[in-house]
Amino acid sequence: MAQATRKTTEQLSLKQRVKAVLPFVSALLLLIAATVLVVTLQQRYRDSDSWQLQRVRVEGAMRQVKSADVLAAMQVQAGMTLAALDLAQLHSRVAALPWVKAVSLRRVYPAELQVTVDERTPWLRLNAAELIDSDGNPFAPSNVAAFAHLPVLHSGHGQLAQATAQFVAGNDQLKPLGLVIAELELNGRGALVMTLNNGTRLMFGRDDWQGRLQRLLSLYPGLVVDGVVPTSIDLRYDTGFAVAWPAPAAVGAANVSKTAGL
Repeated sequence: MAQATRKTTEQLSLKQRVKAVLPFVSALLLLIAATVLVVTLQQRYRDSDSWQLQRVRVEGAMRQVKSADVLAAMQVQAGMTLAALDLAQLHSRVAALPWVKAVSLRRVYPAELQVTVDERTPWLRLNAAELIDSDGNPFAPSNVAAFAHLPVLHSGHGQLAQATAQFVAGNDQLKPLGLVIAELELNGRGALVMTLNNGTRLMFGRDDWQGRLQRLLSLYPGLVVDGVVPTSIDLRYDTGFAVAWPAPAAVGAANVSKTAGL
């Protein structure tokens, strides 16, 4: 009797385990079936005329990026099968365009590819042939000359983060005087030179440039004589600085020109 009871108990335990596992097995089978169905349908319609690419829609707030440039970079043509497009490859091609900051692509069935472009915002010029965007990243578009109005940095890529930080901090300190940096040079030795929008050239050397600039600010208004600003100020001293003004002949010629203009 005890043996029969034990067999019955074992049978019930086996049924309970099977019953407990059954939902997971069913879910797994459904998942496999769904996967097989999707793959089958994709393969079936991959070359179907009903899923052929008919339109590429390029969207985004674009001023420099042209839709024609995006289409040329992707190299897609009407009649290509939408499901067979390699979106990763197309993304790489569009992202390689100089003015493109970011891009996303989406298939819109049955026949459209949607391309959304986020364009770079130019902030500074870098050396002779590059720009820096608002995120501080350098890029080299073909129309750099159109942005001659932007301030320019002279710096290597390895010093770019330092140069842009000095540009921002320097402008913050100069703001009370109504001055801004028109040109900033950071050479390979770390020596810093700034040219202001009024033409004055500030030479800082490699050490404590912020402290030296702060020392100059309170005295700078007194260095402007009858509207004539210094041509250069050498701050490469532990105390004090050296100032150069335009030659008298140059100042006289400038004043004559202004009078003639009036």
